[in-house]
Amino acid sequence: MYCSFTHKLRITPILLISILLSITGCEPNTPTATASNYTPYPFEQLVPHERVSTDWTPILNATWGGVKKRNVDAYDVPLIHRPRSEMSGDAVSEGVGYGMILALYSNDQDYFNKIWHAGEDKMWNGKAYDWRTDEQGKVIGTTAATDADEDIAAMLIFADHLVKKGLWRADHKSPKGVTYAQRAQTIIDYMFEAMVHEGKYVKFGDAPSDASNTNPAYFAPAFYRIFNQFEGGHRWDAVIEQNYLSIEANPGYSKGLLPDWMTPEGELLPTGPGYNTYDKGHSMFKDGIRVYWRLAADALWFNEPRAKKFLQNAMDFIKAKAIEDGSADHPNSPAHLANFYQMNGEQVPLDDIWTDFNMGKTQRFRNEHSHLTIGMWAMAAAGIGDTEAAEAFSRELLTFYEGGDTFGKSHDPSGRNEDFDHNELYFDQFLAWFGTTALNGNFCNILTCIK
Repeated sequence: MYCSFTHKLRITPILLISILLSITGCEPNTPTATASNYTPYPFEQLVPHERVSTDWTPILNATWGGVKKRNVDAYDVPLIHRPRSEMSGDAVSEGVGYGMILALYSNDQDYFNKIWHAGEDKMWNGKAYDWRTDEQGKVIGTTAATDADEDIAAMLIFADHLVKKGLWRADHKSPKGVTYAQRAQTIIDYMFEAMVHEGKYVKFGDAPSDASNTNPAYFAPAFYRIFNQFEGGHRWDAVIEQNYLSIEANPGYSKGLLPDWMTPEGELLPTGPGYNTYDKGHSMFKDGIRVYWRLAADALWFNEPRAKKFLQNAMDFIKAKAIEDGSADHPNSPAHLANFYQMNGEQVPLDDIWTDFNMGKTQRFRNEHSHLTIGMWAMAAAGIGDTEAAEAFSRELLTFYEGGDTFGKSHDPSGRNEDFDHNELYFDQFLAWFGTTALNGNFCNILTCIK
């Protein structure tokens, strides 16, 4: 992910992209992959691209296999299911997007199509994807979730590019009779019409009432630039600009923090709306922490200085915390402080308990040092090319992989319940996987790294 070094990478099925670059800010002569030298199977190639010293490829392959086995194949309807949600076995449109991301970056067209087809069949309402179904695929949550639709659209654009380059099979259509590109365009058009307010404010859904509050983790400026490129226009420029204005106005900006919910002007809300209402949406919990993934994409793919500034703020903050608490000499500093934070810079309270998952059968602490939080903080390090921090996050993340097909620990000696029995086996797996792709050098803008 860091443009100033050259490493020898082993490209395997997970490494859909043989050469990651052409990102603004790297050397202008950086070579890119072509259809003639692109292969879905292992080969050795010198790649002018920095990555951490650990080869995460086997782990990425294994954990993608775990998602397929546990979240897809274990159910009759091949959506991405949530085994331990508050309604165990349900599925949300967010999961369709996440599953398509993993399938695409694993070069797995079969499962990409399988997951997308299920979303088309069970969730597509003619304009967008209804956000939730039960285990059997019956819609129980109508209206769209903006983050899901934008993720799906971006992955469909990437899939269309792979088809055009002869890397994925052509002439594929969904159960609704549309191609990757056709559905992407439909989603983008409706998003701009119903999920963007006044041509610039990203709403969290497509209902008219969704305009007064925003979930800033839905801001995906890199994907909006992809939409512009796909359409050959500029209508998403104002959305991108407002994304950064809102982020910069939030009370955690100087620390590289972002709340789960806020107003479009960056102010905290009196109450937490939406699905996740913890701490009235004031903390950077499971929603807000995704900002590191979203902005790392804009930093790495488009060399966006505002993204880099926010991510640098985050790294400066967490490194300063390590010095402040006397743990700066920790071998994995600052990675051992990866967690959820309040806007004042303190971690969410140690004794806060989360009970609304696994049908209320399981409890876990909201203060969470885990593969999820490490993976997201690792994205911040990757986004600014902080190699020392990236190595620290990589080492710490390795402590949360014990082999097999799942991120996590079989036992938590600290007594904090950070183990397999208390994990969601959904959200945590995806966010850890995203961070690992960045550490391993796989997080690439498909439109520019394959020419």
